[in-house]
Amino acid sequence: ALLPVEAADKPTVTYDGLEEEKNQFALIMYDPDAPSGTHIHWVVVNISGIGWNLDRRGTTVCDYKGPAPPPGKPHRYIFLLYKQTQQTEGGGEIPKYVIESLKTKLNQSRIMNIDDLLSPLHLSDLAASVRFMSQTKGGRKGKKGKRGRKMTKRRWRQSKRRTRTE
Repeated sequence: ALLPVEAADKPTVTYDGLEEEKNQFALIMYDPDAPSGTHIHWVVVNISGIGWNLDRRGTTVCDYKGPAPPPGKPHRYIFLLYKQTQQTEGGGEIPKYVIESLKTKLNQSRIMNIDDLLSPLHLSDLAASVRFMSQTKGGRKGKKGKRGRKMTKRRWRQSKRRTRTE
């Protein structure tokens, strides 16, 4: 488990698998536990070769955004490394128009079903995956009221006044 501050900076990603220097890869990081749906944290495609600093060898579709789980339960953050298949135009390279379309979608909202991200990229050949957990220190913020809602200081003061007058 990592605190959000410990994973705030973009990591150095390496892959030493197989002799696949001629293939291209796609790297995806996401949070499947986000309250509003799967949150995409990082996407890099057309990564050529293997070894150190994979993201420097590819095209960034979505810039890295470190974990920021809300207080409460820990969230999973998953890295997926896919080998780009030959189904795409250009012998495995993701076309620029697909990249630009995804950039536009992800700039509007990073909430996206993971299958909706994999489908236009034609990614199905998973080469590696890693995950870590992150949790905001301190658990829940605020006190709970009678109805189970998180109470702001103002609501708490108002409830105290009502209790005194009753």
